[in-house]
Amino acid sequence: MEMGSSVRPALDLVNAYKCCCYPKIALLQPGYETNIPETTLQSLRNEMKTSICHVVCAAAPGQEGRQLRVSTTFLERCLMRSLNSEQGQLFVILKYIVKKVLAKRARGLKTYNAKTLLFRMLDETPIHDWRPDRLVHLVDRAIRRLIADLEDARLTEHQSGWHFFLPDA
Repeated sequence: MEMGSSVRPALDLVNAYKCCCYPKIALLQPGYETNIPETTLQSLRNEMKTSICHVVCAAAPGQEGRQLRVSTTFLERCLMRSLNSEQGQLFVILKYIVKKVLAKRARGLKTYNAKTLLFRMLDETPIHDWRPDRLVHLVDRAIRRLIADLEDARLTEHQSGWHFFLPDA
């Protein structure tokens, strides 16, 4: 890890290993019902064709160095670049709540979980609901979803419920 400064954030350096291609991503398959605009889905499909698929070390405690997972960083960046103002505001609010409030109470909760929660909201929320006057409602819905996920005994910070693009990873 590289320490941050007043002009640059901290940076986690990880080894990545090239793999041949991305596995099937349900969101991008024909027939998948989503509220993410088709133009954004097409951008994600193009990103899958042009970016280098890679795997990174990602394992539960005690399994370090023994497990790899496909990284979807390029797809995540593509989806984040497509956000409108209200979607970006929801992410900032969720990130703050996760990082500054909930992480102190829920072990293993990271800002990555806020991003995954945002992606689920994008998938589930009709485009006409992304309005300034609906932002409080959207935050409430997202927090309720997060609480339900945290209360679900099957999900821990090391299980697949926290991965949007590859939930079965």
